Amino acid sequence: MRVFIRLATSLALATASLGAAHASTYVFDFQGTDNSTTLGTTGNARLASATSGSTTLDLRATAWNFSGGSTQASYLGNYPLGLGAKNGATDEHFVDSYGSTDFLLLQFSRPVTLSSAIFNAYGSPNFQQSLKDTDANILVGQPGMLWTANPFSNGASQASVLGMFPTSFSSYVTSNSGNPRLLNSGNLRSTSWIIEAGGADNLIDGFKIGQVTASAVPEPGTWALMILGFGAVGAATRSRRKARAPRGSLAF
Repeated sequence: MRVFIRLATSLALATASLGAAHASTYVFDFQGTDNSTTLGTTGNARLASATSGSTTLDLRATAWNFSGGSTQASYLGNYPLGLGAKNGATDEHFVDSYGSTDFLLLQFSRPVTLSSAIFNAYGSPNFQQSLKDTDANILVGQPGMLWTANPFSNGASQASVLGMFPTSFSSYVTSNSGNPRLLNSGNLRSTSWIIEAGGADNLIDGFKIGQVTASAVPEPGTWALMILGFGAVGAATRSRRKARAPRGSLAF
């Protein structure tokens, strides 16, 4: 009976380990020093890392825009209020849906679920609206996409890019806040995500991404820990059997 109790306990601990790994969250904060006039080389990438417990998750971020049916590389600025896109010297320095549609491509070192993000509202006189709207579309990349390089090239058709991100959902708000916004991405997981400005209310959206929170799937190391747990169970079982083996008798 004790052997079965030990087995059940080990299985429970292994399951708990998997659950803890699944629930691990990684928070990426973006507060940089770029200003509205900063314009570096378009197509630049910014790298960041976040730690949860003893594990690290890496992020590669780039900025793009859809214009006239094609995809163009933008400059990814890291401003005091977060990540923004700038398409030219006179272009706005945030992710917006005015003219061309800006978007950020977020690529992670392993599949994640996006839990939340901070959308810092940013407007412009060009918008000709008093409300600074921060609606967004979230696009999920197909499995197997590498995170260390762009999955599409500058000038790729918009249709081909959207084909790489076949699943999408919207993040609409009625008021803007600097607090983290739940993205309600459910169980969707991918290494590659797009956050695109835009909504169905005919208002122009503009924001900078100040923070992203991601939840990672279990790492291979977690499975190794589980296997070691099973090995410990086997060792305990063998030890128990030896303890119960009949002892030899003495002859008088």
